Amino acid sequence: MYQPSVLANVMGSISTLSLNRPDKLNAINGKLLAAFCETLRSINANKAIKVIILKGEGRAFCAGADLNDEDINLGADEATIRAETEMLQEITRQLLFSDKIVIGAIHGWAVGAGLEWAINCDFPIWTESAKGFFPEAKWGLSVTGAVT
Repeated sequence: MYQPSVLANVMGSISTLSLNRPDKLNAINGKLLAAFCETLRSINANKAIKVIILKGEGRAFCAGADLNDEDINLGADEATIRAETEMLQEITRQLLFSDKIVIGAIHGWAVGAGLEWAINCDFPIWTESAKGFFPEAKWGLSVTGAVT
């Protein structure tokens, strides 16, 4: 059964945007990345929407990259990696430069790009049990989403 990677619900001037891979703690794969980017572009183009609430379905906000998904392209060629990095950065631009108020409802894990998206919100609201980190730092790498 098909299940969309991202859910969008508009009620009046508020759009609730949910990462929707709860069985994978909303870990990022190519489908989620593309759907999230396209949905943000669409919401940002809609002048009637004034507020975006960003959340994750299930037990986590976003556990970072799904390293077990063949769609993540580990070891891919340079052009593929650049395209994925550009899409990650486009999501950052859509969050940071939006004329809407972006509220993050952060629970469970926010890892890697998930943490970037959480802190890119205008008002990230964290539950007491929420945790976040950048695995890139352990490897001496920079994060991609302009947070550095």
